[in-house]
Amino acid sequence: MGRIFPLSASIAVITALLSVAFVCATFSENAAAAPSGTRTLVPPKKNTPRSEQDAPPPVESLVPGTALPDRQREFLTILANAQQRYRSARTATAKLNVRLGLQVSIANYMEVSQEASEWVGVVRGTRTTTEGDLFLSVSVGPTISLSTWTNHLYDQGDLTLVRRGSQMFGVVKELKAGEPIIFSATLLVYDISDDDAVITRPSLIARFKSVRTVATP
Repeated sequence: MGRIFPLSASIAVITALLSVAFVCATFSENAAAAPSGTRTLVPPKKNTPRSEQDAPPPVESLVPGTALPDRQREFLTILANAQQRYRSARTATAKLNVRLGLQVSIANYMEVSQEASEWVGVVRGTRTTTEGDLFLSVSVGPTISLSTWTNHLYDQGDLTLVRRGSQMFGVVKELKAGEPIIFSATLLVYDISDDDAVITRPSLIARFKSVRTVATP
């Protein structure tokens, strides 16, 4: 498994890191711009309006004909905006700023609520653990997924695996990859395998509370 970013992480710490990264980036740019033996002050770059070509694509449901709840749309918009900025970033420092900025945005989002109520998704897959419980992974956006932990070793404190004999077990056991569902869950932690994945393949660990299939047109 990858490193874990707790959703309750200190926003102040992350904001401080952003400030340090910005200062370092500005210093490096000024130093590179100055001819040898001179000292030059470079005025800050002015923000220019982002063109329509640079704007992230509109957030849409993965299930045709099924509208997204407002909170899910907000969540996906945060990630889509970060992904667009990440693609446009030209330096390692700029990419770092985008990653840290996303963590601040997610932390702010989770401060309001960590509950995903009646979200729309598509099943990525299920798997039975050695203890007979079920792992579940669901796509909620083109590159964004919510999943339980894969095994009991990681799941000792969060209890995300669908327990054998529970009310949801029978429903989840019958789910097939690609099947559209509506679900409710509690979002717990950000699971990232590397620095790029936090932006390009966001994955959150979730405790699913209800799942039902959706009839598509």
